[in-house]
Amino acid sequence: MTSVCPPLLFPEAWTRVRKAHRRLQKTAALELGIDPTVLCGIEKGTRAPFGEDQIALAVERLELSEEEQELLRWVAHHDRLVGHLLAKSASSSELAFISAGLHALRHLQPQQVSGLTSNLRQIADSASLVASLGRTKLTHTEAAMT
Repeated sequence: MTSVCPPLLFPEAWTRVRKAHRRLQKTAALELGIDPTVLCGIEKGTRAPFGEDQIALAVERLELSEEEQELLRWVAHHDRLVGHLLAKSASSSELAFISAGLHALRHLQPQQVSGLTSNLRQIADSASLVASLGRTKLTHTEAAMT
């Protein structure tokens, strides 16, 4: 099974928020004190998402709701983590797994996070055991052939 690399989330979320507040890309860029070409790159996903200061400025200038502010902070954090892993040559499967984990963490209570972590450790242990059984079977098959 092949996994698709998780998309960056900030470009779409920011563009949706900007349009909901009826701002043209150029107008928003000027309000935020950034070059319009930089904002264009952010919206295309070719530039890093806003940092905390830029998000705070967007909240102030566009009068964003608490929900919009929380969303932008979360997707920017997600994209910075995914971007770091991409820069370190993480595989598509690894990126998809990390992205799904970040989505889960966003919606879980602390005790649920603890349970999820415990389950992942059990899965890792099981995977190691299955892998070692496969190696043992291969060793026995090779021994029988000699």
